[in-house]
Amino acid sequence: MRGTRILELSDEVAAVHCVGALSNSYAVATDAGAYLVDAGIDPRGTAMLAALEVLGRAPADLTAIYLTHWHNDHTAGAAHLRATTPARVWYPEGERAHFTARAAAPWRAWLAAHTPELGPLSVLKGLVGASPPRAVEADAHPRHGETLPHGVVALHTPGHTPHHFAYWDPRRAALFAGDALAVCGGRLSFMSRYLTDDLGEARASYRALLDLDAALVCPGHRAPLAQGVAAERARLRASLDAGARWPWFS
Repeated sequence: MRGTRILELSDEVAAVHCVGALSNSYAVATDAGAYLVDAGIDPRGTAMLAALEVLGRAPADLTAIYLTHWHNDHTAGAAHLRATTPARVWYPEGERAHFTARAAAPWRAWLAAHTPELGPLSVLKGLVGASPPRAVEADAHPRHGETLPHGVVALHTPGHTPHHFAYWDPRRAALFAGDALAVCGGRLSFMSRYLTDDLGEARASYRALLDLDAALVCPGHRAPLAQGVAAERARLRASLDAGARWPWFS
């Protein structure tokens, strides 16, 4: 848990923030147990289990892990948590080769295997190997618009990666955007251009997410947004309509 902070956003939602990577994963308590959106950068999933404890849930209550995309600052803990809890794992079918460590050339896989999981190197390890540090199989693949356990709706939101998914919890009016949407300085924002695979698809994904009546926006990086969300959604939608330029950095 070193280098992570747990932020209790409500009685039902907690964020696990990795200080070094500025990344967030989330734990959610429900009447039917608990679920995670992304699984943190720690391959042991320690901080994710601590977040469940903050919400009054035990590892045995964890029934689902919804992964937004393969980048290991969001997924490193998934394999261990799948093996040690009752949780089933969902991730985009189009990214299976990444999640199962079959996407990288042999020399990259070798280099990743010999990169230590220390600080920023843990992120580099995943990028070099084009996979999380521990390969993980999915129990199921989300489909766009599908309602998953706990009433969570899966949304295909390409742009950051071609097969990226966000997850919408209408009961809690919580949008778990992954890297399909950014929050910078308390404002909704574009993801940095250099981190966006396809700007056209990203714009379409932004519009779809901004149409949701979210009261809590939980992005994959920096800080969640819980205040003035409606006004921020309207402001960013107006920027999209005006054809605002995509920033290189945000």
